[in-house]
Amino acid sequence: MSEDHRYAVTKLGAANQLLNAAIEMLLDRRDYLSAIVLAGAAEDLFQGQLKRGNREHVASRPQLAAATTAMGAHLFPDSKPIASNQAFGMMRDVVNWLKHDDGDDALERRLDWRKEATQLCMRAVDNHYEVSGQEHPRAKELGYPVGNHRPVEQ
Repeated sequence: MSEDHRYAVTKLGAANQLLNAAIEMLLDRRDYLSAIVLAGAAEDLFQGQLKRGNREHVASRPQLAAATTAMGAHLFPDSKPIASNQAFGMMRDVVNWLKHDDGDDALERRLDWRKEATQLCMRAVDNHYEVSGQEHPRAKELGYPVGNHRPVEQ
């Protein structure tokens, strides 16, 4: 007789589980590709939770996109400003390259995959903080200041 594997999962529970797995892949197993995909999914789920609460503006990607746009305008006032959707695209480029193959993508990429995984985990950890108000237990190991309110003590 087969075992029943059906059970309820909340979006928040899934986001937490994916984030924990991403951090484990990054820090413990050094499986950077898995960490990127898992952290990208967690980041999206946490951002969705913030959107449900009308707090999407505090999510990591919109915050970073706004900062990138403002910084670009400040540093290069005579250049065309970076649009928010361009900044979003840059942040999701590696995740999307790993998740999708539309036939136009390069078949190979040479990147610092650990750095890419770390950045994604950091954004997901930041979203986790904004959703829960709690520091992720492994945030310090990532070296990331959690939330917009205070740095993580070293």
